[in-house]
Amino acid sequence: MPNIFYQTRELSNLEKLDILRAAKEISTTWWVDILDCEESWARQRIKMSFEDICFKLSEPHGFTIIERNCHQTYGELGFSTFGNPSYFLWIETTIENLKKICAAHEISPT
Repeated sequence: MPNIFYQTRELSNLEKLDILRAAKEISTTWWVDILDCEESWARQRIKMSFEDICFKLSEPHGFTIIERNCHQTYGELGFSTFGNPSYFLWIETTIENLKKICAAHEISPT
């Protein structure tokens, strides 16, 4: 089964923050990566607080909600900034919880 991407329409940054906070509260795991092409071509996991990465949402970014269907199924939410360095927030949750969050915010698969 292929991955399912959710339509995030034109969500405001405040709506995105609400979604990310809700997802973190029921997540199975979350983390932050950095990609600094002046040092490496690979993302590196870093220690950054959830609130600190959320401040980066004010920068130009891409926001995603995905139902992953690979070796296991799970929900993935997050965003990445566009710049150097770029920051990536990854939040993983169960499919059931992903669907609850999306229903609460009227977000549907594309």
